[in-house]
Amino acid sequence: MASAGSAEASPPSPAAHAPRLKPLRVKIYGVERDLGLLPPPLHTDARALLLGLERAASGKGRPVELSEARTAAVDAALRKHGAYAGVGALGAQLVRWRAELRGQVDAASINAYYDEWRAEGYTRRLAPAQEALTLRCAEVGGVPLGRPALLLDVGCGSGLSSEPLVRRGCAALGLDASFEMLRAARRAGVEVVQADMAQPFPLRGGVFDRVVSVSAIQFLCHPTEAQSAEARMASAFAETRRVLRPARAPAANPTADGAERPTAAFQFHPDTPSDALRLQSAASACGFATALLIDQPHHTTARRWFLYACPTSAQRDAPHGGEHSRKSARLAAPREATVAPPPAACCSLHAPLRGTCVIALQEWAATHGLPVPTISSDHLHWMKNEHARHARRLLRLLRRQEMMATECHPTTLAASGGTLPPERCLNTSEFTNASEEAEARALRDRLSLEAGDVPAMEKLLDNASMAQVLSVMHRAE
Repeated sequence: MASAGSAEASPPSPAAHAPRLKPLRVKIYGVERDLGLLPPPLHTDARALLLGLERAASGKGRPVELSEARTAAVDAALRKHGAYAGVGALGAQLVRWRAELRGQVDAASINAYYDEWRAEGYTRRLAPAQEALTLRCAEVGGVPLGRPALLLDVGCGSGLSSEPLVRRGCAALGLDASFEMLRAARRAGVEVVQADMAQPFPLRGGVFDRVVSVSAIQFLCHPTEAQSAEARMASAFAETRRVLRPARAPAANPTADGAERPTAAFQFHPDTPSDALRLQSAASACGFATALLIDQPHHTTARRWFLYACPTSAQRDAPHGGEHSRKSARLAAPREATVAPPPAACCSLHAPLRGTCVIALQEWAATHGLPVPTISSDHLHWMKNEHARHARRLLRLLRRQEMMATECHPTTLAASGGTLPPERCLNTSEFTNASEEAEARALRDRLSLEAGDVPAMEKLLDNASMAQVLSVMHRAE
């Protein structure tokens, strides 16, 4: 008979060494997802990896890095007890979830996504950035801050874009599809109306001085089950044009910047530059003179896109809501024939993206009698520095090209005994394209430079030289 002591000394069962497992559920894109049973010590690392996968899928935010050992531990746990066959499978599934979410841009899906918790988090995190973008959008649209003006804020969200305008003396009405976001906006004192921006607006036509929109119209580029992306864009811009007031009769002492004409300004985040061009084309088709502005409002490489839109002709007042405002087919076309829009503004800083800078936009708008965007003295100085740096780069490339052409000339090679490597003479140009070389030569001619001269920044920034630089870099397409 075994003693009690010998019984206590018997080896424990294998189950006694099995790690304790606990279910891990994480909210991903607004939906609770079950990642399976994982050891509690790995839950934090699994959440960190998931955050990194989310950022990798969106291409935004700093990467989240774990050591190889910790990543391998999470991967092994997912394979053994989790709902996905490792970190790679979870990442692939996350990409699919994100694609599904981006296709859900109808009002019902937006309401499902933005619950009270998410609306509050959005407001808390993005208030400073949204205010900066709103004020830049107001500058682009020529919003008369400090003077009475009636504005429509399309896609106002929780009021982060409407509230700064109200504080500066404007009367703003916010429009958004999310009920919870609008509740937050109302708590901030913003007047709002619930509506899908891709559907007819429940608003009287011809009453708003300006329309602004911050971080919203990129969603028009995605279709829904009921509407194609093209139909969504056409409806939104046709409605924008309908609710803008007609151009007023010139004042006794009219200004030269077209201040009596209404405008719309949209800040947005396109997935690709082609989406920006699609939005511009849709706005132009609805009777707007348009320009794509590419700006760095924070003086960094953080590129921001803006669409400037001004009706190309006056339009009669539309009926007051009712049955007419509910029929998008009647609203798809302008109520009057429009004149041909002016040629697009262009700046060689953004030529590959078919965009322009704010200085070129000012020149373009003034030339065509459109409302002229405003620009702060600080931003104007920064933009001129950007143009001067670009001009110096082109002139340096031209100097290098001409030096190489001289060194690789047969006469020079013969005189030097052909000591240059053959591959060095295969391509003596470092310009991206022929238009860059033509621009460099035009800059040298306009600035009356000798061959090989590259002026200092201070020289290019003086008024006379900068005027010549801008005349070369800004052109109509």
